[in-house]
This record gives sequence, C-alpha cells and structure tokens, in this order.
Amino acid sequence: MEITIDKDSAKLLVETFKDSAMDELVSKVVAALNTKTPVSQKLLSTPKLSQVKGMSRETIIAYVAAGMPHTSVGKTGKQWRFELDQVNSWLDENQERY
Repeated sequence: MEITIDKDSAKLLVETFKDSAMDELVSKVVAALNTKTPVSQKLLSTPKLSQVKGMSRETIIAYVAAGMPHTSVGKTGKQWRFELDQVNSWLDENQERY
C-alpha cells in the first residue's frame, strides 16, 4: 500500500498529535515525506512501471506504440521513463481499447 501526503496535511498531522506518544513517529514520517518524492511524481523505468502496474514489458511496449505518454532517455533515446499520473490517465481514457 502506498500513501501520498502533501506538506500541509503532514503539518496538520504534526499539530494533531503534538505532545502525544505519537509525536516522535509523526515527526519521522514528516521528515521522510520532506526528503522523498512520491512515486506518482517520479519518472518510472519500464521495469518499475511493470512492477507498479502489474503489466508485462510486452504490454508496456504495445501501449507506448499505441500512444501511452513516455519520455525517451539515454544516449540513444531507447530507454523510456513514465510519469505514473500520465500513464493512469492514458489507461483510463483508453480502457475500452485494451
């Protein structure tokens, strides 16, 4: 399970649990949130997208050929990176085709 939380919500959590036994835990969570980019904002490699979405490499290749958003990277541009939000939107829009 993955949880994404914005900084304002994290601050609200800190205020809610301040001076309680959970204060230390909440502080650690906030610190982690401030240092890590949520998966939905990272560019995912083909293997990582395969893992996150539970689809095969071959399916990803077919979807890219059909227009799924991606960014070409690397010296030859043959490596792809995917923004999860864009992929999810594309899949929602194209679900009837696949």
